[in-house]
Amino acid sequence: MESGRMNEQQFFDALRRKLEWPDLGPETDLANSDMWDSLAHLNTVMFVQEEFGETLSADALAKVTTGGELAGLVRGDLS
Repeated sequence: MESGRMNEQQFFDALRRKLEWPDLGPETDLANSDMWDSLAHLNTVMFVQEEFGETLSADALAKVTTGGELAGLVRGDLS
């Protein structure tokens, strides 16, 4: 997350609302969740685009297995 714009807690709070996934967080096992489908991927990409003006790599997003990895991907892509 970009310094000063959104911390990890704010990122998950906003993404939970966007995906309508109340228990999404750093420990969430995305790889084994029915909620982490192609629509969730698309909505996540759109969310990052809207919030940060950046585009996540679809290939990198497909490899994410936990909420913490997702936050790390966003941090890495926006650094």
